Formats: sequence, C-alpha cells, structure tokens
Amino acid sequence: MRGAESEKLNILPQIVLTCTNLIALAAVVFSPFTHVYPMATIGVVAFTCVQLFLPACWVNVKSPVCPGNFAQFFFWVQIVLVPVLIGYYGASLGTLTHLPPENLINFAIGLRTLGYVSFCIGFQLFTSVAKASSSDSNQLGEDRVEPISRFTLYMIASFAFIGMVGWFFNYGGIGGFLAYVSSPDEQRLRDEEATTIAGALGNLLRHFLGFSIVWSWSEWVRRNSKTQSVMALATATAVVAGLLMLANFSYNRGNMIAPLLALTAAYSKHVRHISFAVVAAAGVFLLLAAFIFGEYRSTSMQISDLSLAEVTSISEQGGVVDEIQIYGAGPQLTAFILEGDEIDSQTQKSGTLISSILYPVPILGKSFRETSGVVRFNQMIYGDADNFDQNIPYDAEFYLNFQMAGVVVGYLLLGFATALIHLQFFFARRPIASYAWLTLGIWTVFPASLPVLSQICVYSFWPIYVYAFFRSFLENDAKESGSVQQ
Repeated sequence: MRGAESEKLNILPQIVLTCTNLIALAAVVFSPFTHVYPMATIGVVAFTCVQLFLPACWVNVKSPVCPGNFAQFFFWVQIVLVPVLIGYYGASLGTLTHLPPENLINFAIGLRTLGYVSFCIGFQLFTSVAKASSSDSNQLGEDRVEPISRFTLYMIASFAFIGMVGWFFNYGGIGGFLAYVSSPDEQRLRDEEATTIAGALGNLLRHFLGFSIVWSWSEWVRRNSKTQSVMALATATAVVAGLLMLANFSYNRGNMIAPLLALTAAYSKHVRHISFAVVAAAGVFLLLAAFIFGEYRSTSMQISDLSLAEVTSISEQGGVVDEIQIYGAGPQLTAFILEGDEIDSQTQKSGTLISSILYPVPILGKSFRETSGVVRFNQMIYGDADNFDQNIPYDAEFYLNFQMAGVVVGYLLLGFATALIHLQFFFARRPIASYAWLTLGIWTVFPASLPVLSQICVYSFWPIYVYAFFRSFLENDAKESGSVQQ
C-alpha cells in the first residue's frame, strides 16, 4: 500500500507539470502574437513530450532542490514561460538597439528547442554511465560519521582565514563593506576603477569564507541532526544563510542566490526533507526579492532611506516581463547575434568558442578577448564602448561556431555534465558535498553562457577544488592505511 502511495506521489508532479504545459500551449496558441512567432508552440510541445517520454528528466520528488530539477526549471522558463510572455507582450528590447527580424526570432526559438531536446537526450542516455562513474569515484562524500578530526578543523579554520583576507581585500574593511551595501552608486564607482592586485585577490579569495561557514555547519549537522530538534536545526541553518548573505554580498544577484539554493538543497537532503509546496512558496518570495533588489540597484538611493513606500514604488516601476525575458536568455538575444553580418564574417575567420572559454582567464586570455563571443555581442549593442555586461547564450555561441551540429553536440555535452553532477549530488554523504555539487549544477545551466561558466570556474570554484583535492587525499590515505593493517 505504501508503495502505491509513493508511486502516486512520484507521478503527481508530472501530472501537474503536464497540465501546466498544456495550459501554456493553449495560451501561446491564442495569444495576440501567435501568428508572428509560430515556433513558440513547437517549443512548448517539445518540452511536454520530453517530460512524457524521458523519465530521467522527470521532476525529482525526493529532493526538490537538486541539479536536475534546477536545469529543467530553467529550461521551462526558456522554452515555455518566455514564449508565453512574448506571445502576449511581444519580445522585450532590453539593452538591444533594435529587435531583430521575426523570422530570426522564430529561428532562435527553434535553436533553443533543439538544444533543450539534445540536452535531455544527453541527460537520459548518459545517466547510467555517470552513475557508474560516481559510484567508483565519489570524492566529495563518505558515509561514516566519526568525530571531527584536527585536520578538518584546521582546514575549516584555514578556509575561514583565507576568506576573511579576501573579504577585506574585496570590500576594504568593515567601513568599505557598509559603504558598498548602503548604495548601488558605490558599486558603479568601483566598476570604473582600475583593477588592482588586492582587488583581484579579494575577488578570488573571498569565496573561501562562505564555503568555510557551510563546511562548519555541515560538520555540525552531521553529528547533531538526530539529536537536535527541528527548530534548533532550522534556526542554525537560518543563521548560516544570513552569514552567507554577508560573506557573498554583491549586486550580482546570482552570487547571493546560488549559495542559498545550495544550502537549502543540502538541508533538504541531509537534515530534514523540504516539501515541494514549501520550496515553491520560498522560490516565489526569493524571485520577488531578487526582482526588487535588481530594480533597487539601478537607482541611486541610499539603503537607509528606503521605506515600505519606496520598495513598493520600485517594484511597480520595474518590468517583470522584461526581466524574465532577458534573464531567461530570450530568443531575441540569439536572433540579434545571428543578424550581425560583421559577427558572421569574423566567426567564419576565427570562431568564438576557444576565445570565449579563455576570455576570463588572467593574462593568458587577454589576447583572445577581442575575438570572443561576449565582446562581439556587446560591441554589437554598445559599439566600441568598454562595456561587456551582456551574456551571449549557449545556443548562439554553438551555432556561430559549428551551425546546427554545434547546437546538438554542445547541448548533449551539457546534458552529460549535468547528469554527472546530478548523480554526484545524490551520492554525496556530506551536506558540504551536496552544497558543492548543486553550486556546480546551477552555474552549468545558468545563465546559459559559456564565458560566464568559464569565469565562475576560474574565480569562484577554488574552495570546491581545494576541498575535493583534500577529501581525495584523505580517502586515499585511509585506504592505504587500511590495506597496510590488513
């Protein structure tokens, strides 16, 4: 009987998702712009079919916040929600100088749909291979709960010290942090300053602080999750979430939201299961807060001057539809890139893929930046201005370099990588390991831009690299000690 109830619970999210997609399909069909963007219906149908016929891509009920669910949610925004919004409000201009032709936007919708289907096929086909690989070499977690070792304490303390040094370099001390937090103008002033060694080190090292906080929490909950009350565990986790906000504060919302999502995933998997209803409600609140914060950072207001009236005014001024389309990498972005004759001619000569991967690498990447996709895309928007704040989407990058084949192969590889990360997340025995894997999973699919992923790998993942290295070192040492004793 319990098995039947469990099966119903597993199927229920799929039924809800399918019904939601069918409603979205009807909304697109009867939208005012359906005759302008007919490919939007193809995208919604493709997403629905994938959810019906590829079970590896189904909603994971056991862990609502996991790499697979996050990837499917972000693709749902791109393939379903954005076309619905375009159908009723038209394509948002954002920072583009003009909207590209309608036929190119339709073509871009088709490219995104092709990429999504390829991603899901890769996720489905390579799940078994990734599972076998994960079971043989799970370096980020182990099952035993032993007393915390001195080495682990030293590592956590070292991470905290390195992170504090980076935090002070990045913000210039407590006064600099308070000035940075108090007004978006401070961020704009810093962006205009020349890069210094201290600033570069601060940006590189400060990520160790947040990781050390979560690592400390991870070791505590592993030993106390069965003895402490739910209230005590939730309170401790809420305190850690607050500390993460302070350690990672940035006007780049992704840098703050991703650690919070990863912490939530670790809590749900290792401490107390969080239901889909709670996750959905919290997600709506988080997205609303992120939207208001995004509107606030475009102002020159002091945070101390904000009141409920100002916050309400800010939220009413912003365009939620525009925000979703731009951050969902709407098809108009890809179409705008494909429209540029200059980009096409340069791409045929040199390509952008290698340049985009090396774009954020210090020194080595300098000679590649002018030929990277991100620089070319921003030059199309801003001209020769030294402003590179717009991200070139995956599908545009893949198509510019290898046409349709590039889109198919590129998204197949992304599907494989996400499947590997997804399974490693579930194999992980430590909360800190699940935290690390979900962080990797988020940035692999969001914001769907190769230069951004490369930048995150170069600057932000060093705590994960160092942690994984020492976990591997300790496990190999333990295996050798055990074999000697035998």
